[in-house]
Amino acid sequence: MRCYFDAIVDAALAQDPQSHTAIETVAGANQICLFGEIKTHAKLDYEQVVRAKVRELGYTNPAWGFSYNESVFSNDIHEQSPEIAMGLTMAARVTRYDVWLRMQRYARTHATTHRISTCTCAAN
Repeated sequence: MRCYFDAIVDAALAQDPQSHTAIETVAGANQICLFGEIKTHAKLDYEQVVRAKVRELGYTNPAWGFSYNESVFSNDIHEQSPEIAMGLTMAARVTRYDVWLRMQRYARTHATTHRISTCTCAAN
């Protein structure tokens, strides 16, 4: 469920704004399972974060077959591989450069168009 993933991302970003996550969650049948990878300097207690979210959502009665204090919790999150982390860092740099380059092209095009229309108007 996305809300559990969001709670983990929020907790990571609160401590380390440069966190990268790729996490999947499965919840139901009295179980909560986390899978995926993370790159962060944040110190997270995944179980506490997820159980707090389950409680916030109102799953407080074990008789319902799913609750914040009775459900079995498993965490299979591992550190992000260095290759993927490097690729994400490089992609972010390329994206920032691409935006800058597009802005420069737009500025040149806009300035040229403005000069042409100014010259055309002055000639009439």
